[in-house]
Amino acid sequence: ETIDGVRYKREILELCRNAMKEGNHRISKTFAETELWPKIADGDIITDTERKTLVFAIEHFHFTPPAKTLLTEKIKTWENNRHHHNK
Repeated sequence: ETIDGVRYKREILELCRNAMKEGNHRISKTFAETELWPKIADGDIITDTERKTLVFAIEHFHFTPPAKTLLTEKIKTWENNRHHHNK
C-alpha cells in the first residue's frame, strides 16, 4: 500500500484498521504483542518496509500507551541486536 509516495505493508495496516474497529478505536498491548508484532517480526527478520509501516502505524493509529511502549521497545531491541550482529 502506498501512502504519500511511501510504500507500506498493507497486511500490517489492515490488521491495525481492523483492531481499531474491534477494540473501541484503540489498539491494545495484548493485540500488539500477540497479533501485530508476530506479523512484523515473522522469521526474525524485519524489513525496512515493515519497520516503516510500524512507525507509520504508531503515529497514525490510536495505540494504548502500554501498546506503544511495547512496540517501541521491541523495535529498539531488534535494532540493537541487528547492529550488534553486524559488527
